[in-house]
Amino acid sequence: MPLSAHDAQRLLAHHFPETAHAVITSFTELDDQESFSYTPRIKTYAVTIQPSIPPDPTSPPTPLAYTSFHISLAFTPDPDAPPPVYQKHGNDLAAIDDLLKRIRASSSIPVPPSSTLDTSHTLIPQEYLICPIPDPPRGSTRMSLAAARREGKLGVRGGKRVALEVGMYLAQLHRIQNDWFGAPVPADPSDASYSWQESFVALVEGAMEDLEARMGAATLPFEVLRKYLGRAIGFFLFDDVEAPSAVGFAWEEEDVLVSVGGGEGEEVEVKICTVLPSALNWAVWGDPLLETLFMPPGPEPAILEGYSEAGGAPLIVFPRQKTKRHWYTVFLALIVLERLGDEDGESEVTRARREWALDMVHTCIRELETSPCY
Repeated sequence: MPLSAHDAQRLLAHHFPETAHAVITSFTELDDQESFSYTPRIKTYAVTIQPSIPPDPTSPPTPLAYTSFHISLAFTPDPDAPPPVYQKHGNDLAAIDDLLKRIRASSSIPVPPSSTLDTSHTLIPQEYLICPIPDPPRGSTRMSLAAARREGKLGVRGGKRVALEVGMYLAQLHRIQNDWFGAPVPADPSDASYSWQESFVALVEGAMEDLEARMGAATLPFEVLRKYLGRAIGFFLFDDVEAPSAVGFAWEEEDVLVSVGGGEGEEVEVKICTVLPSALNWAVWGDPLLETLFMPPGPEPAILEGYSEAGGAPLIVFPRQKTKRHWYTVFLALIVLERLGDEDGESEVTRARREWALDMVHTCIRELETSPCY
């Protein structure tokens, strides 16, 4: 069931007692199904509050440490459906909460300063994760990086500064490492994989099987993909990844909040203020090259500059690594197609994202025909 504003206020008052008498001024469901980071497994609400006016006008209102929150609810599939799998549903809230804790402990990436996971089902029937979102600096406005770009708020200088920050934070994220590869879970799995090739091939094969079963074999040339994947496996294409790094994979500019200061044109101060939990919806322990922000024709030079200056390793040194990057684009496109579901009644934006995904698969197949695996 969806979250109501009344329930949101109850959850905030329970976990953040200082908000008990606050007033919700904005309550928005974030349902961007066209975003790469979207997952049907999680529904997120943005909540803004302000102190209530005390009965005694001479009494000051209760101060609030935070006035903005993201509340994410877990949505499980039909009870009769198979259990959630990463390639169809992404990560669960427990995995995202664990990753947020690791990031806060090991980097300066500006994820929310705390995260509260409740799996008790006592206040509402679902599991939920609450993250406070820090206010922007005084005199600044807050918006997504994607919105700032669309509205022309970045400018040349601001755009480069933000790109350098993105590169720096990616390098810090990739330095957070694990003992095994694959979808993150808070406890070590009994079937842990110590080979990125084994993990990635299982994910991409699972995505192909799911998509072929739902949309039919005529949707894409699955047999051609399997032939090229077999060749990549034979040459151990993906086994050059030695350490499992934290990789956001599907996060994009919608998952990053920036503060936009006063002034006009190049005088506007733009800075990343929060990387949202949604950036981790599809995070995985794997190859840093998997990041969607590294997808051709990117990354932009300033991202690479920030990545390198912060200690990020070179991404593509040998031609075979370009071949790997084609496979990572194929995987992203397959997940997008699986997530979009049926075509009936879809919006123009959804149709455009579907066409993009189909085109990416066909483009990568043409590249894979002659791309080296050795």
